[in-house]
Amino acid sequence: MPPEAKLAVFDDSEVFQRIMKVQLEKAGHEVVLTAGTVPSALEKIKLFSELEIDVVLVDGNYEDPAVTGKEGEALVEAIRKHSPNVLIVGVGALEVRGADINVVKSKIKSDIGELGNVVRELETPMKVR
Repeated sequence: MPPEAKLAVFDDSEVFQRIMKVQLEKAGHEVVLTAGTVPSALEKIKLFSELEIDVVLVDGNYEDPAVTGKEGEALVEAIRKHSPNVLIVGVGALEVRGADINVVKSKIKSDIGELGNVVRELETPMKVR
């Protein structure tokens, strides 16, 4: 059976990358790309068309200790510019501006099915297009 959605997960925490990958794959999605740094994520955005990425999860904060969310916003801008039809889920303690929807990280840890459901609901209108 084909996956519900093909995803990329951009988060500086390898632990959260694994948690999100497990949750998403249990929900029937396929995680085909991951990145843990902004430069790595910027390179991997170039592969979205080739890999037919439907949805990307973007952490709001990477190495900036001030937790401003600017790094996540910069990635959202780059994704919109390169792949405007890819849906974006902001993931973090704060809202990732420009994302189609935001999910709080603590909720991901406590509700194992939440992330897969968010992606499925976000993707449903895309399948109708």
